[in-house]
Amino acid sequence: MHHTFFLAGLAAASTLAAASPLESRQSKCHPSFGGVGVAVVWDQSTFVPREWVPVAVGDSITTDYAEYNTVAFRVEGVTSPTGSYVIKKLGVPANNEVVSVGGGYLNIAYASATDPNQTWEISCDTCGTSPSTTHGLFASGCTIKSVNLGLCAQIVTSPTHAHSPPSFLSQLVTCNAAATNQRFQFWTV
Repeated sequence: MHHTFFLAGLAAASTLAAASPLESRQSKCHPSFGGVGVAVVWDQSTFVPREWVPVAVGDSITTDYAEYNTVAFRVEGVTSPTGSYVIKKLGVPANNEVVSVGGGYLNIAYASATDPNQTWEISCDTCGTSPSTTHGLFASGCTIKSVNLGLCAQIVTSPTHAHSPPSFLSQLVTCNAAATNQRFQFWTV
């Protein structure tokens, strides 16, 4: 039995020694974004990768072809619960536009400390260790879940929605770990 623990410890130590800045973990991780800007990219391989596009207050977040070199959001941790964040739109002088929920879709709203629909749980399969020095993929296999509603962001095709084209939007639906359209990546530049 002691040999089993020793061999398992040796294997874990060699894995950590060879780990890249983007570490894979068996359990979910909660990224420490460190205040840097990020691109939120749909983490899938069936279609051309798409990333969230910032829109005006009140509009649903749309997607466009991922460029990976344009950061449009900043993810800021909140104190409770652990792994919870506010996702802010960059390029806003007042720093007061955030991702929220409206009509079942993710949208941009003015920040409000009393609006529970502006807090998100982000848990990932892999998380980078230093966003300020990581340029490129920082976190992957991530779910973005409404802390208030318990529903997950999912990319959906919506050709009849008022914001088409593009025809992909982020909607809140029941979380499903097997759903590839509920998995996101965060990229830094």
